[in-house]
Amino acid sequence: MKILVVEDDRAVAQTLQTLLGSYHYAVDIAADGATGLEMVDAFTYDLVLLDIWLPGLDGLSMCQRLRAKGSDMPILMLTAQAGAQEKATALNAGADDYVVKPFEPKELMARVQALLRRGGPQAQPQLRWEELSLNPSSRSVAYDEQPLHLTPKEYGILELFLRHPQQVFSAGIILDRVWHSEDSPGDEAVRVHIKDLRKKLKAAGAPKDFIETLQRLGYRLNPLYSKESTASPNGASTGSPIAKLRSVNAALQTRFDSAHSSQAELDHLRVRNEELEQRVAELSAALAEVNRQRQPRDAERQSQDQVQQARRLAHELNNAFTPMLAIAQLIRLTQPGLDATTQERLQGLKENTKRSASLVKEILALICDMTESSDPRGLDATIQNLNVLTPPLPRDDSLQEGK
Repeated sequence: MKILVVEDDRAVAQTLQTLLGSYHYAVDIAADGATGLEMVDAFTYDLVLLDIWLPGLDGLSMCQRLRAKGSDMPILMLTAQAGAQEKATALNAGADDYVVKPFEPKELMARVQALLRRGGPQAQPQLRWEELSLNPSSRSVAYDEQPLHLTPKEYGILELFLRHPQQVFSAGIILDRVWHSEDSPGDEAVRVHIKDLRKKLKAAGAPKDFIETLQRLGYRLNPLYSKESTASPNGASTGSPIAKLRSVNAALQTRFDSAHSSQAELDHLRVRNEELEQRVAELSAALAEVNRQRQPRDAERQSQDQVQQARRLAHELNNAFTPMLAIAQLIRLTQPGLDATTQERLQGLKENTKRSASLVKEILALICDMTESSDPRGLDATIQNLNVLTPPLPRDDSLQEGK
């Protein structure tokens, strides 16, 4: 969870940051009310610790502006004045609670946790998901009664998931909710912490996909293992068949999208194969023309131009083989549902592509030899082999049999 501290005294602000950080809260600091409002607009906070006496826009005015915008975020006022009138003024401005400086750390944390528990899922004393439990009061986490020793960031990510169990969180949202705003790690930092969390959960007996990754969307707790997102006050939990049905539906949708993507890649592969056929024909014609024109001395310059054209076409052809080979291999590895016929054709395309690429290299070598030799037989034989080894893909709908 993330807390904003608006305090102009640097020493007090750093003390609050250290204290709140020891309870695994992410803490941002603003030195005045105007900056505090800007940060509230830019980031999502679960609570604001707000000093009354601030330079420029004071704490009372900031509190009133937040409430005027319709914000119901908990606000805990801090001040050095202990009079009843000051407390009443702060509460009437929209504050949820009031703490007098200097404060006792235990009292402050008790008030912070009490405000964070108000309303919604935060009112529950313990958060649960399958055998995973998190106690916000003691900041403890366990799986199947085995304690998990988490870093502050790991704890923050897990608490975020448990407080919003049906929500998918992108890496950017996780960074916004768990990391300090002055930090600027990339998405890789989230992936590393998710990976470490999975390792610790798996070591305690959790399924390896307990934290689910939704491609191009983000992360969430896997609904297949849901007993309930939060436990009732007595610790009981109930099943969630709707969540399981939703998960099954999401899995089916993922499979459908994957099949659709596979068909699109096959269509793309067929188009690339047609382009390959055309380039092979161009190369064959160019090489044949070079062979016919290489002997007459008066046509030497034209022959050299045609050799260069043939070499260029050979290079383009060789470059065309590389993505085709990669696409064929990717489809075979990632689409186990394809039927045997399609698998066999993809394998044949892969082998032909490799052999054709080898023949292109041989053609390039023969082109170089042509300037010094008058025997065209080796080149003609290589071109004939290249035409045999690059048959077109079937143009019927048989590639769609693997749907």
